[in-house]
Amino acid sequence: MEPRSAAARPALLLIGVGVTLLAALGAALVAISAIVAATPPDLTFSVADGASDLPLSSDVQVAITGWDTHIQNAALYEAPIGPDGNAGAERPLPIQAVALSESQRPEGTRLALRPVNGPLNPDANYRLVVQASGLAADMPWPRSRTIERDVRFTTLRSPAPRPNASPVHLKWNQPLQIGWSAPVDTVRYEVDPPTPLRTAIDQSSHQQSSVVLENPEDAQTYRIRVVDAQGSNGIKLSRPTDYTVVAPPRPSLVDVNADDPIAIEPGKPLTLKWNVPLDHLTVALDPPATTNAQIDRRDPTSVQVSLDGLAQGTSYNLTVSEAVSKDGAPLADAPTLSLQTPAKLMVDDLDTGTDGGRVSVKAKPIVIFAQPIRDRKVATAALSVEPTTPGRWDWLDDQRVQFVPTRTLPYDAEVSIKIKPGPDGPRSVAGSYFEHQAVLAFTTEADKLIDVDVTKQIMTIYQQGRVVKTYPTATGVPGADTPIGDFNVEYKMPTARFVGNNVSGSHYDIPDVHWVLAFSGDYTIHGAYWRSAFGTPGSNGCVSLTDEDAKSLFDWAPEGTRIHIHY
Repeated sequence: MEPRSAAARPALLLIGVGVTLLAALGAALVAISAIVAATPPDLTFSVADGASDLPLSSDVQVAITGWDTHIQNAALYEAPIGPDGNAGAERPLPIQAVALSESQRPEGTRLALRPVNGPLNPDANYRLVVQASGLAADMPWPRSRTIERDVRFTTLRSPAPRPNASPVHLKWNQPLQIGWSAPVDTVRYEVDPPTPLRTAIDQSSHQQSSVVLENPEDAQTYRIRVVDAQGSNGIKLSRPTDYTVVAPPRPSLVDVNADDPIAIEPGKPLTLKWNVPLDHLTVALDPPATTNAQIDRRDPTSVQVSLDGLAQGTSYNLTVSEAVSKDGAPLADAPTLSLQTPAKLMVDDLDTGTDGGRVSVKAKPIVIFAQPIRDRKVATAALSVEPTTPGRWDWLDDQRVQFVPTRTLPYDAEVSIKIKPGPDGPRSVAGSYFEHQAVLAFTTEADKLIDVDVTKQIMTIYQQGRVVKTYPTATGVPGADTPIGDFNVEYKMPTARFVGNNVSGSHYDIPDVHWVLAFSGDYTIHGAYWRSAFGTPGSNGCVSLTDEDAKSLFDWAPEGTRIHIHY
């Protein structure tokens, strides 16, 4: 090997030193890069992404770790959450940063970020975006790198009642149920118009409260306002909420005037109409009688009240002591109705064609009812004649029916017209009936005839068409003539006193006139003990006989006996 020259030695030495220095610098850079690479810049938050129910006083702490780190920008965005649970549009909020610790070394810097204008708001979604920088490993040497992180979180929810879109129609004592967005510990209400309330909170979840209107007005509409509430998280109600509720209508009778008596027919139910469908009711009658109230299944607003054992012509008070609607609403007041049954059916008169005494065998008696008859056919079936006599019943109008015999009535007989009683017999238009059998009796004329021949001054009496006896008589003198025609014996008197004036104008007063048979007003057949001659006119219009003959006629002729006076 050839030795180097002396001049070359310093150059070689410098080269060696330079190589050594470069090697050392490279090693140092590699070491620095390794250190930086071991602690790259990073951002972390004290709040987990997606965290919920953050207290309003919370701030978000940001830790920036790594070498030579710096906060470049931080932005906070708020999106209010509406009552429906949906978030609105985001809006930026100014924030302030408070340094908790600062270092250019790997432990970095810690900051607390919070809104400038106060604490966080309830019922809001938040998004925090942070940009920072720090050294990151790179070749040939570390460089500053920007990083960005964001975190989303939600604050505590204020208790919000879920609203109703339309009025709520409540049943009686049915609570208004209010659902809450968050548990509540206390709730305060106001109601308009004012009425007592009963309130409660569901203790199992605290997310349901209820309000009951106590004794509300009939079908009244109320506004219930939730004016205040305290959530279990300590947050108060953010805004009042109104609810409209309608109380159920209470049962009340319709088409009835309680001041007017209701005509009720015995044996026929009373129909009561109500304003609302009924669930049940109770009625009572005074004076007491058997009652049974049935709600119509097809129409629960209609109730049939059967009333058994009602007396005719009687006033009753029917009280509805209880009535509850299908919605559970009770009566506001117990109504009392005045009921009136019609007076019992009666016969007003029996028209036999005579004013009294015996009735002609040719009579066609008319039964006159005191009230119009509802069903003529039913009434006719309830009529009978005894002794049985063939004939028919003719209705002259709704109150009069006439018996028309197909042959004459029996002579000298008691004839009875009987009417069947009870609800199955004749009924008036008002529904009344005979409580007892009606018996209308009359006596027919005897088959006897008193014939007076004024011309011959002879009285002949007949029975069954045969002459029984003849009597000489003295009828009225001219000017006081005996009436001519057909008559009947109206009544009989064993003795009488006659007072009057003769045709001549003289006055008479005769006591103890015997065996008197009246036939037309003051005209009679009688004994004349003061008269000695018979067979010639001599009376003041009466038909006079001897006392003996008058007694014989008196005993033979009953009231109603026909009298025929002629020339």
